[in-house]
Amino acid sequence: MRSALAASESLIVICSPAGAASPWVRKEIEGFRALHPDRPVLAAVVAGEPATAFPEALFALGAEPLAADLRPEGDGRRLGLLELIAGLSGVGLDALVQRDARRSRVTAITAGSIAAMLIMAVLTVFAWSARREAERQRAEAEGLIELMLTDLRVP
Repeated sequence: MRSALAASESLIVICSPAGAASPWVRKEIEGFRALHPDRPVLAAVVAGEPATAFPEALFALGAEPLAADLRPEGDGRRLGLLELIAGLSGVGLDALVQRDARRSRVTAITAGSIAAMLIMAVLTVFAWSARREAERQRAEAEGLIELMLTDLRVP
């Protein structure tokens, strides 16, 4: 455990009432802070209320920790993950939200373009099939006309 904490740039603590009561969570937070007092410790609330979900070791610096709230009644999974990424990367949350919205728009446009392409492909197959059927019927009609003009000619 100590070698993994020593190699870590930051620590994400998954906060829930069960995690707050766990001595292992407390030991990991204390171990990380002992090794890296200046590196960020990020919290992510996944269950319970923040008052009961935070381990006591997070309050060691005297202030209530800032946390991403991944609960559905909180920020939700998507925004909560963006908050964690912002904390890890040092990029502002607004910039990440804008990038995520842009990515969502690009994904929607791409999906629409693929759907339109598939519809056009299906319509092309139907048009090609209809053309072949029309050519077959034309050839059949020409054959009938030839039959009527030559074999059924009245002398």
